[in-house]
Amino acid sequence: MAARFSRKSINAEHVEIIRSIVPDGSKLLELGSGDGTKYLAEHFRMTSVEDDPAFLNKHDSTYVHAPIVQGCPLGTWYSPDVIRSIPRDYDAILVDGPSYRASLGRLGFWVFHGLFNTDVPIFVDDVNSEMERMTMVLTAWSLRRPYTVHRTETQDFGVIE
Repeated sequence: MAARFSRKSINAEHVEIIRSIVPDGSKLLELGSGDGTKYLAEHFRMTSVEDDPAFLNKHDSTYVHAPIVQGCPLGTWYSPDVIRSIPRDYDAILVDGPSYRASLGRLGFWVFHGLFNTDVPIFVDDVNSEMERMTMVLTAWSLRRPYTVHRTETQDFGVIE
């Protein structure tokens, strides 16, 4: 049976883009979880960072609850202490969170990218939105790495390789 993705989650095209770069069975760190986590877990060993308790432990992933806190003078994001506690042995990162309850939104990934192993492919969902595109562009610029935007039916998907 074909996977059914919600319009808000990553879609089948996004999963295939990730699979074209990251081998099945690899460890994927996902910021923000949801419907797409279920389908990613069919191909990858997942660790999902989530601020909303309603989305914890829904799919086959190791969940890390990271509440939204005042992490820096610029605004709120995932707790930096929680992010620091995550082992840095993942093979790729998917930036698809946190929710917009965090004032920095996904731009917080760029602000706090030093807390992550960024020597891996980084995928950024929803880059058709200004803040998400800015997250991708600034992160790629900071890391001195190229990025690509894949246009899909529901939303644009960014890749920093």
